[in-house]
Amino acid sequence: RTKSMLLTFLANISQFIATIIFGCLALIAFLTLKFDFNYGLLVTGSGIVLLVGVFVYYRPRLLDFTPINRFYPQKIKEGIAFIQETNWLVKNKVLLLAFVRYFVFVTQYVLVLFAFGVQQSIVLLYIAVGLIYLIMTILPSITFGKLFVREASALMVLTALSVPNAVILLSGFVIWMINIAFPALLGGSLLIAKK
Repeated sequence: RTKSMLLTFLANISQFIATIIFGCLALIAFLTLKFDFNYGLLVTGSGIVLLVGVFVYYRPRLLDFTPINRFYPQKIKEGIAFIQETNWLVKNKVLLLAFVRYFVFVTQYVLVLFAFGVQQSIVLLYIAVGLIYLIMTILPSITFGKLFVREASALMVLTALSVPNAVILLSGFVIWMINIAFPALLGGSLLIAKK
């Protein structure tokens, strides 16, 4: 159980890195396209975040240094050691899968927006959705599958592209139903049937 939790943590870190990488690129593109923005500082900050994320992913032992590590619970220390010893090939595969998963989620969102009749270029929608997922990742949430955080982020970004509020909210709800609600209902039904 402990190892599966640690490997899940590794997968979560890889997904975080994928979201931050493409989200920062989306943010730079969005600000450049929509505003007269000097993005030198943004690029520098994004680069630092990416480097730290990649270093932590491949070398988590960097987090295990004194005097900070004295505040870590023993399980955190074991987790850092376990991920540190995980084969680089496994880490590369997990990171690649995280990139694929990210692309699937963004494409799914773009297709739902098109299904609701949004008239924007596909490139601009990919940029906007990448920015939405970046904001969702940065903002903490305790809601069901970040439902309300996604809607707030989408309203903030997509209204700048003149997408109606009703379409934004419906699109977010459909994405939540497809990725969270339906799988949870299906999984729960299978577990109940098995018992």
